[in-house]
Amino acid sequence: MRALFDAHPGEIACVVMMPYELEPPQPGYLTAMKQLTHQNRALFILDEVRSGFRIGLGGAQGAFGVAPDISAFGKAMANGHAISALAGRREIMARILELGLTVTYFRSPDAMAASLATIGILEREDVPARLKRLGRRLMDGLDQAALKARVPARSVGLEATPFLRFEHEREAERDRALRLFCNGMLARGHLMTPAHHWFLCAAMTEDDIDRTVRAAERTLADIAAAI
Repeated sequence: MRALFDAHPGEIACVVMMPYELEPPQPGYLTAMKQLTHQNRALFILDEVRSGFRIGLGGAQGAFGVAPDISAFGKAMANGHAISALAGRREIMARILELGLTVTYFRSPDAMAASLATIGILEREDVPARLKRLGRRLMDGLDQAALKARVPARSVGLEATPFLRFEHEREAERDRALRLFCNGMLARGHLMTPAHHWFLCAAMTEDDIDRTVRAAERTLADIAAAI
């Protein structure tokens, strides 16, 4: 990022980034990115569509202790209803309103009501903490299943947004193992995308997690026999 700023002085208006993909960021990384951005008179914008209202009510910025200039949030704040939100420093948001802002569902009362109801439940029932406990149960179960099947794989990511990373020596084997895992889990009734980390939700129970782990045990055994 520093090289890009050096190559394009005064031309970069902002840096827009997710706080993490699979692995959580290294301590101080997001703060350093914000400082670098501000040193070059640009805005630091955090895309919290995946992380917001999942890993905590304060999102990744609360979890990792960094305050972006602008944050973007998505449908997790409304339990899947079509809604998005921009939040930011008062002086920046005032300028956005001066420029004009319009979206397709700008005044959708059902999504607004769903968002208020969802955030209320997240607060009252401390849903992020429960997702963290369930996610840890899933990640530990997947690690044990991989160890039992002797498949080189380990769970990565944050508890509310976990993923299973295969660590075969060759890239082709890693890719094949991931495809076999996701297809095998789907055949057993569990949708787990290979494209990015997974999402736990408030409707899940410990029984759901345990069924997922049992399905993973059988799927990983199939992978061990195939690769």
